Amino acid sequence: MSELTEDRIREIVREEIAAETDRQAVTARTEIGAALARLGRRPVDGTAR
Repeated sequence: MSELTEDRIREIVREEIAAETDRQAVTARTEIGAALARLGRRPVDGTAR
């Protein structure tokens, strides 16, 4: 097994931060879509049916 270098650790951290940001964005879009649906509206991107 290879040893983790400082550069590899930084890369892993960047990947994890990006993944968390993506999860938060999906959650926000879902919550916005639900709020718009309660108002009888559709999100701009049309993902809510």
